[in-house]
Amino acid sequence: MDFMLDDNFKLYLIEINANPDLNVHCAVQSKVIPPMLSSLFKIALDPIFPPPNTNHPRKTTMLDY
Repeated sequence: MDFMLDDNFKLYLIEINANPDLNVHCAVQSKVIPPMLSSLFKIALDPIFPPPNTNHPRKTTMLDY
């Protein structure tokens, strides 16, 4: 079940998924689901945990030993 709260903390039911499934079962899903998940993680996680800067060589740390 997906819910949303408004500015006054009023609760709204958005949808109910009978079978939430992100498995790929057909060609359309294989084109839609992986990019959607990638975008989801970029939007939700990159602001919190920025990806490493790949333009510079990786610095060696004590964790590498």
